[in-house]
Amino acid sequence: MKYVVFSDIHGSTQGVNRLVSICKEEKPDCLILLGDILHGGYDEDDYYVARELKLLTCGILGVRGNCDYSMDERTLGIPLPLTRNIPFGNGLHTVYLMHRPPIISFPPGDIVMFGHTHRKMLEKEDGVIYFNPGSISLPRDDGPGYGIMEDNRLILMDALKREIIRELEF
Repeated sequence: MKYVVFSDIHGSTQGVNRLVSICKEEKPDCLILLGDILHGGYDEDDYYVARELKLLTCGILGVRGNCDYSMDERTLGIPLPLTRNIPFGNGLHTVYLMHRPPIISFPPGDIVMFGHTHRKMLEKEDGVIYFNPGSISLPRDDGPGYGIMEDNRLILMDALKREIIRELEF
């Protein structure tokens, strides 16, 4: 199964257009959104973002960010729990989805995905992979990013150049 991972759209039409273009190219089975999807003002940009996400043909898993609200679930048409765990690699790994960086430890062999910082990160520490795709809309580093998880690989991508920044096998 192929997952494409984004974070921190913040209701940006430019960000969601970039996301849609990447999804058309990558053809994921599932899209993972790590929070701060809408802007919270429910203006035409938020509705545009929601409409574009609903038009995607892949599944969507999301978690609630600090700028997301309970009514965003209705607008987006997807549940937004605070955290979510998904099995991966025939159940050999657990992928933990959350918005904020973790403050607890995780078992070796597992993957922790988070957003919030708007900074890309792909590191392995004590057998745990920590991944942040950065923001697709408002990066606080060298540019927008996203991730791909497939075939026991996690890849951090540059969203503008569509080039691999870093990859890890697990």
